[in-house]
Formats: sequence, structure tokens, C-alpha cells
Amino acid sequence: MYAIAEALTSNHVPCPSAHDRARNPHRSGIAWSKSAVRVILTNPRYTGRQVWNKQRTDEVLLDVDDVALGHTGVMRWNPRDKWVVSKDHPPTDHR
Repeated sequence: MYAIAEALTSNHVPCPSAHDRARNPHRSGIAWSKSAVRVILTNPRYTGRQVWNKQRTDEVLLDVDDVALGHTGVMRWNPRDKWVVSKDHPPTDHR
């Protein structure tokens, strides 16, 4: 990851934060980071896969002692074996 980040930076390929400064004003945008490379290489959307069912919304009572107050939705992660991964999905082009 480090070698890829170094090569991209030395070849003057804009890093993600340099490419879209409006979305990333808190970042310097001067170089690629290992973490940016890792995120791209492990993101199923970039590799031609789509993943569904990673999270679910559970309804949780606002107050267990006063059910009349109702409930709220709480996002929770599903176990990996419940995730649905596509066989083929067009890779996303984020240029």
C-alpha cells in the first residue's frame, strides 16, 4: 500500500482529497495516504462487486418503563454471513 501511495504521489496523480477540495477542506491534498489506497483496493464497488444487507434498522423503545413514548430506529451491523455480495456489478468510476 505504501509503495502504491508513493508511486501515485510521485507521478502527480491527485489524491482523493486533492481531487475534490470542496468535500475535503480539512485535508492537505498533497499526497496519497496508505489508508486511501487500502480503502480503494478493499472497496467492493471499485472491484466490481456490490454488497447489500450489511446493516439493519432495529426498533428500540425510547423508554422501557413508558412504552407510550414510542420507539426509534437503531442501525446495527448484520453478521458477515448475512451479507449479500453480487457476482457481477459494474465497477464504479470515481474520477
